[in-house]
Amino acid sequence: MLIRYFLNPEAGDALDVQAEVHGTAKELRLMDVSGFLTHAIRNLTPIPPSEIGFDTVDTGVWRLPLKRGNTRFRYSVPTRFAKAWKHGILPVVKGTGSTFFLGNGVFLRALLSEEVRYEIRIAGHASSSLPATGHYWTARNGRQLSLGGFVCGDFTETGASGGGIPLSLLFDRGMEGLREEITSLSSLLVQEMTRIFGETPSETLSMFIFKAPRSPAPGEKAIGSGLSFHRGIFLQLTASSKANAWLILHELAHQWLGQDIHAGEPGVKWFLEGTASWCAMTAAQALGFLTRDHRHELLSQSGETYLRAAEMIIGKNPALLEARTTHSYETEGGILLIHGLDRFFRNKGRTGFRDFLRAFYTTFRGAPISNGDILRAAETFAGTPLPPYVREFLEKKGLLPFREWVETD
Repeated sequence: MLIRYFLNPEAGDALDVQAEVHGTAKELRLMDVSGFLTHAIRNLTPIPPSEIGFDTVDTGVWRLPLKRGNTRFRYSVPTRFAKAWKHGILPVVKGTGSTFFLGNGVFLRALLSEEVRYEIRIAGHASSSLPATGHYWTARNGRQLSLGGFVCGDFTETGASGGGIPLSLLFDRGMEGLREEITSLSSLLVQEMTRIFGETPSETLSMFIFKAPRSPAPGEKAIGSGLSFHRGIFLQLTASSKANAWLILHELAHQWLGQDIHAGEPGVKWFLEGTASWCAMTAAQALGFLTRDHRHELLSQSGETYLRAAEMIIGKNPALLEARTTHSYETEGGILLIHGLDRFFRNKGRTGFRDFLRAFYTTFRGAPISNGDILRAAETFAGTPLPPYVREFLEKKGLLPFREWVETD
């Protein structure tokens, strides 16, 4: 089955989505996999309207009998449900007349046993990270579609290259003064990240760059925020080159781990986030943006955050845990565990985590991964069973001996 989605971002206070279904199935079931749109879908109707419309099968699941030939339908999503940067969908930048849209959280996924392909077209966009019309995606392992982003409004586009990847950098007006600096920095960072993995994750990369919404208060660290998606990155940047380098590197790493290699189960967040942070540290240190002492300081801070979260988690009922606590346990514990594995590999006479990562990426690129995949690959690389603390961390049954890793890193 093929579903062609056509998105119009200029439809007032809502995103107008139209779809055309090609296939032989007798019915179409659509699901809001992200959970964001269940109560936001407006006017989900066939085109042209008919007496036989969509039935609500369950919360966030809709069913439509299909006619022979092509079936068309449409719906709309209020823009307020598609602009929550901090909730991981997309930002709307006010004051500049510029708007970002991200495919994730806007498109419904078809529930069918047969393979479903998707083609996305966008009206009225100035520049996009999406490939040309005619490129198809297949929904992977029940994931919500994460298709890319595009921009409308007053932006300046600059072309560059890094590590053999053509880059498209789109700057809003608030970042005009830093355009040359960030273009040069981004090219350098992409090149260094490509050295770590040994391969490129995609044919192109778009970077949507705008200014962080406020300046840091006195004594507060200057840091922006970022979001990685298919072939692109959203970045809210500060005026600090070092802070920008760290943030860009972390989000770049997710193009390899998170977008190309992606989660096949929820429990691999520790590996994706921990490895992205390890890559950012390694690249920043190689380029002179991070000293050895500062790296130790960052790891110590991660250790303290992890320890506070672990003390609240280990031995407790998972249903009673706050999402923020679990997030800290997985992300901060993940970077510590990656450093522990690096030391473990070296103690066994093997090369370090970098060579493991290259081999892992070559094996699993483009595929979903599980903790079982990670552990088997690590044991194969080491030539011996992993230490008990690895499974204890995954099962939330014991503390990582991270202090010795930080002190000897």
